[in-house]
Amino acid sequence: MPTTRFASRPKTLMGWHDCNIAGDAWTWRIFIRRRADGSFSVGARQRGNIEGGGFRIRGSYRLRDGERILMAIEDLFMNDMLQGMEPDWGEILTNAKVFDPRLGTALEEALEARAGELAAEAIEDAMYC
Repeated sequence: MPTTRFASRPKTLMGWHDCNIAGDAWTWRIFIRRRADGSFSVGARQRGNIEGGGFRIRGSYRLRDGERILMAIEDLFMNDMLQGMEPDWGEILTNAKVFDPRLGTALEEALEARAGELAAEAIEDAMYC
């Protein structure tokens, strides 16, 4: 019997709709899923009435802590296909907590640590300007 790499179906962390003047419309979603080994993977998928049916951004996998998941989500948004979109961390955290409360808490803690680091850097930069 073949083994599966995933223990859960993909859960949308963030999604949005877009269109162009040619009449094409599409939906993007950033998703997370639990792997059979207990780690997580993240990725992005576009679906709509566009040529080729959509696009997939391969994300990161075997993620085991909030900081790595945060970095993997940020990496997805660096892809040119996402056209300058920014993560909506409020939506992402809400959906992560529904999917797995411990994951949501770990991701929230990673975001808070990142915010503290950025604030410290800003204060340090201001002192030397």
